[in-house]
Amino acid sequence: MTCQTNASRSLVLSPDFAALDVARYDSVIFVSCRCGRAPQRCTASELLWAVELELDTYAAIIAEMGHVAQSMASGGHPEGGALVTRHDQLAGSLARLQRLAASRQAALMESVCSESWQRLVEQIQSCSQRLAAAAEIHRFHRDAGDLLARARDRRAHLAPPPTPRDLRAATALLRDHDAAENDMVAIDAQT
Repeated sequence: MTCQTNASRSLVLSPDFAALDVARYDSVIFVSCRCGRAPQRCTASELLWAVELELDTYAAIIAEMGHVAQSMASGGHPEGGALVTRHDQLAGSLARLQRLAASRQAALMESVCSESWQRLVEQIQSCSQRLAAAAEIHRFHRDAGDLLARARDRRAHLAPPPTPRDLRAATALLRDHDAAENDMVAIDAQT
């Protein structure tokens, strides 16, 4: 069985491909070139695709062999019955290999999709965490800006005013001082 990665390279696959485990296809597989070049790097999907192509090629060959076996059997060839039986066995084996290759390809695609989905979920969670942290930082800066603005206003009000000369000015100054003190208590309670 050969794997065609492009028109110029032909890679050799193990004949017991059907017995390989799907878990081995989660990683990259190295296959040596028949033409003596350095090992080529093929992904599992490429290898499975190549196997399916080879199986399709063999299906055409086996179908042609079946026609020849049928014609030999109907022509009275002494080995005609054995050829038809052997063709049926080969056709059954090929059908099993095709089903197995299709199931491996489906399992591989499911694995790839599952891994991609997991990465996407992790990225969404990461983005959500960063967004929540950014919102918290934004709230902090907004609150800090508000508190600084209040502090500036209060500082301006708490600047030493001229000494009041009458009772009305003294009570107004006392009210301003009490209001500033109450605001400070409210700000302290918020933090």
